[in-house]
Amino acid sequence: MTVRALLSISIVLFAVGCGSHVIRSVTLSSASTYPNMTSLDVLYVAADPYLDPEKSILAFDLNLPEKDVLALLLVIDNQGQDSYHLSKSDIRLTDAHGADLTALTPAELAARFTSTFSSSSVNQLIRADFDLKSGGEDLFILPTSRASTFLFYSLPRSEMRLEGLKLRFSIYSPTEQVKKEGEILFSKEEGPV
Repeated sequence: MTVRALLSISIVLFAVGCGSHVIRSVTLSSASTYPNMTSLDVLYVAADPYLDPEKSILAFDLNLPEKDVLALLLVIDNQGQDSYHLSKSDIRLTDAHGADLTALTPAELAARFTSTFSSSSVNQLIRADFDLKSGGEDLFILPTSRASTFLFYSLPRSEMRLEGLKLRFSIYSPTEQVKKEGEILFSKEEGPV
């Protein structure tokens, strides 16, 4: 399931036990409108970072940077007539020195936020939220459509800045039977949160 599917879901949940969690939808814009964007022929690919605690709370009802998590919203607009496929195993985020950052699964991410002090219902909602927003391992980009997913990386708060980060990815074209290589170099200066 993609983040786009979440746009049609508006779930407001009430407090349970010692806490609550609200699954929130994320509004998508055209990939070409994001500052961190690249194009591959008919594909426009953008990565929108969630470094700001307020932005993180608006999307996840949680402060991800506080737990050393960098969330990236990946938005892909396909303006062509062919479908494309993106596997998350074909995505790498590297630091300024070229070292890979550790990608987090929804289960690993949820473990950073769930608590024995919260009810199991709240913990399940947190895990479900990350599952929904990550959308699984594969992303299919249909003709003339937009697809999106969240990517999560472990990044210490002291290093929580964009400058020097590079997102590399391969998008497979079944029609051409080739992978299109792309990258987004983050150059916008943002300090630690």
